[in-house]
Amino acid sequence: MNRSMQAIRRFRCSGVSLIELMVALTIGLVILSGTLAVYMKARDIYSSNEAISRLQEDARYAMNLIESDVRMANYWGLMSRALFIDNSACSGSPTSVSVTGTCGTSVACPSGAVTTDWTFDADNYIDGLNDLTANVAIKNATKTLSCNAGGSGGSTAGGTDVLVIRRASADALAPAAAPAANTIYIASTRTSATFFTGTVPSAYSSLGVATPPRYEVRPFVTSVYYISKDSTGRPDFPSLRRKQLAAGPQLADQEMIQGIEDLQVLFGWDTTGADARADVYLPPGTRPATGGVVAVQICMVVRSGALDLAMQNASYVDCKGNSVASGNYRRLLASRTIQLRNLRQ
Repeated sequence: MNRSMQAIRRFRCSGVSLIELMVALTIGLVILSGTLAVYMKARDIYSSNEAISRLQEDARYAMNLIESDVRMANYWGLMSRALFIDNSACSGSPTSVSVTGTCGTSVACPSGAVTTDWTFDADNYIDGLNDLTANVAIKNATKTLSCNAGGSGGSTAGGTDVLVIRRASADALAPAAAPAANTIYIASTRTSATFFTGTVPSAYSSLGVATPPRYEVRPFVTSVYYISKDSTGRPDFPSLRRKQLAAGPQLADQEMIQGIEDLQVLFGWDTTGADARADVYLPPGTRPATGGVVAVQICMVVRSGALDLAMQNASYVDCKGNSVASGNYRRLLASRTIQLRNLRQ
């Protein structure tokens, strides 16, 4: 009995040796370090995927915004030819409506320069500037739009392009509804159209309300897309901005989305006019001897708002095919070719 009790006491007092303890601690540390490594890797992958997803979302939003506008270029309501708008910039009697904040008053027409508001240059329903100069004014080496960039600091991003779109709104005024004050509209029939503010011109309103309609009234839209090197409240962080015709009438400046660093535009020209397919893609300001624009190719670079150590010493390929240092910012290149719908001249 005494021997049994002694054996029990010896068993209860026995422990692990120092070597066993060190082995157990080592195994625990290896498992813990492995778990931490897996966690850190998973966190890095999640952060990278989150950043890429955000860039993709921004690119998709910006591209869809421009695409919906481009597809409407040269849309004039019931009438499908800018040539028949009786008071557009290059017609016989250009409208005398003055637009606040306009981007110019001199319009190049086939018969020579015409002094009228640049906003109403319906013949050039799709237009732009190539390779902007980094400056307050929206300009390049050969042409200046007489309007300034918006946002904090108000400077354009050098080397980027400008896209200009002119069209009628997709939303027609309700039949017999009174037009809003200080807003530019376009009234159209099957054979003619006119810009106006105030009341509907009697030549159109006298046609009366009928089904199908004998005339339509739609707001007139001019949009100017460009890149500013600054965003609202965030200097030196680029943004996609738009000047668009609004009530006043004025060309109001709007920040569409932050983080768009570059915008490059190519116009697809059908030089033969035979099949509405682009034979050549040229930058704004360059045009072949014959033909018309049938497509627009858009390329953007979207930049993250925060430094990303994963991009250290990395580079990216820009819209012009150049390899550029990332500056430790993550970027995404997005491009799309948009076919014009309203091609009749």
